[in-house]
Amino acid sequence: MSRGWAVGLLALMLAAAYLGMWRGWRRRASRQAELPALPGALAAAPVLAGPVEGVYLGTTSAGDWLDRVVARTLGRRSPASVTVTTAGVVVDRAPEPRLDIPVSALREVRTDRAGAHHAGRTERLLVLTWTHGNQKLETVVRPRHHAALEPLAAAVSVIVTDEAAA
Repeated sequence: MSRGWAVGLLALMLAAAYLGMWRGWRRRASRQAELPALPGALAAAPVLAGPVEGVYLGTTSAGDWLDRVVARTLGRRSPASVTVTTAGVVVDRAPEPRLDIPVSALREVRTDRAGAHHAGRTERLLVLTWTHGNQKLETVVRPRHHAALEPLAAAVSVIVTDEAAA
């Protein structure tokens, strides 16, 4: 087999693989089409922590870190900054739309080593569990600096605890 045929065959195999991935992403988005529109912008409120620079890794179904939610741009990884206010958590993603999670929707916060198709050796991820519509979701953010993880988680924990007590 000549080198030209081998390169052509490889290019064809890569094109077929990318087409399969694209079709899978589209099918997943159509299955999740019933997901309601994302919450509106949060009201101005005092800032408890942030903004903390990091990477938005994605949103998954709660309890299944491999079941990525791709509807409503929630599945796209992007640079982000996280700000915790008394009204909720703001994940400002670029170039994706900002994700505002109201305090009434927040259920739990934790640090973890795995989430949204990403796993590491140490706990470097902030996992926000929240409800949207009739679904329980987990949004995962990895702060740029590991030292920012615990203060961020503590600030979210304060507003989740305050909301539960109210």
